Amino acid sequence: MPRVKLPVGLGRRALLVASLSDAATLRTDAHRAEKDGADLLEVRADLFPKTLLKPERFQRTLRALRRETRQPILLTLRMGEEGAGYPLSFGKWIAWDFFARP
Repeated sequence: MPRVKLPVGLGRRALLVASLSDAATLRTDAHRAEKDGADLLEVRADLFPKTLLKPERFQRTLRALRRETRQPILLTLRMGEEGAGYPLSFGKWIAWDFFARP
């Protein structure tokens, strides 16, 4: 996926961010968001089923999404106090080995 430079600074247009939170329709929703003009795709991983958040499986899902879309992807893991799907703190996400590399 080529790097995309997002516009920054005063006087620039606002960016349209599509928040994707349904693992079952992630790829379809991403394509629809691109077609509708989204500048950035936010993947709300904290709302995905725990079975999909196993590091190897989740990394495969993200790689497939990157291959199929042109827009930058923002991975979001909200903590419990921010309204996350799982009431985990950042430390617990780390301890869960979510960020492990294969």
